[in-house]
Amino acid sequence: MVCVALLRASLAHADSSVVVLLRPPAASHEVEEAITRAEAELRAEGFIAIVKNAPTKGDPRAWLSMAAEEQGAIAAISVFGAGVGTKADLWVTDRLTGKTVIRTVNVADVPAKRRPAALAIRAVELLRASLVEALHPFEHKDARPPPTLPKDVTEWIQPKEPPKPPMAGFSLQIGVAGLFSVNDLGPSAGPTVRLGYGFDVGIALRAWIAGPTFGANAEGAIGSASVRQLAFGGELAWAPAVDWKGFTPVLFAGAGAYQLYAQGALNPPNRGRNDQVWAAAFPVGAGIGYRFTDQIALLLDGGVLFTVPRAVVTMQGEVVGSAGRPSVLADLALLARF
Repeated sequence: MVCVALLRASLAHADSSVVVLLRPPAASHEVEEAITRAEAELRAEGFIAIVKNAPTKGDPRAWLSMAAEEQGAIAAISVFGAGVGTKADLWVTDRLTGKTVIRTVNVADVPAKRRPAALAIRAVELLRASLVEALHPFEHKDARPPPTLPKDVTEWIQPKEPPKPPMAGFSLQIGVAGLFSVNDLGPSAGPTVRLGYGFDVGIALRAWIAGPTFGANAEGAIGSASVRQLAFGGELAWAPAVDWKGFTPVLFAGAGAYQLYAQGALNPPNRGRNDQVWAAAFPVGAGIGYRFTDQIALLLDGGVLFTVPRAVVTMQGEVVGSAGRPSVLADLALLARF
């Protein structure tokens, strides 16, 4: 099992580029921590980060070039200074563009505890800025052809498009709805479908239908009635383009129509009959979605459904159940946007 785990780890890094981080001689605590944090930053971006100690003598430029070449790395990074002072020199040798970049940064405005993190982030960003030149090399008659960048480097340095809201464009949502009346009808369940069109600001217009739902019953002194419910209409939804580790909030409100159909089963000698009633429906609620990809999400919605007038089930004039004042509406659905 250990061998399998090691093999999988090796395969996971097979296509990853290498970056060397050189720890300078007599490095201060801040520099040591900055190198460690830069290593973590690079690993988080998918690179193989290797930390090595620099020679005690010689030219830092030569150290970086030699270390990168020995490890077959795309670049080498080091941080000099920042002992008890507030300035540091960031060095990046970029083998893809064939240059060494040196930048002096002032961290005087950063609290002492956060200086190593600030240095690490700026060093990694300096590497990114150096590599960007490979995408847009300077035009010169003697310039060499631009290098072929590894796939992971290209993905890292290219600007990423901001995420789209989960309902941007056309979307289709299919799931299972639960409808529960707080006035003696009990729970019922059925299919739910929403078809929508959304905008980049996170607002979407949706047509919806919930039901028919089955399972609700009304019980009276002289018998019972099985109840079927259906609701449909239009609604306004808001689902912003946030990413809480894959989660996104949803708010919605709408209007439409509601139908309650009751089938009576009374005790002899009474005879039940079937009847239906229609009412205006007003759903409002909230939910949470989990985005598997940019186009696919799982949504859990919950809210209340008000009807005007209230839908009532009676047996010989006795009210045995009602819906819509309010009813609780919930659904679990899979959403796909196109």
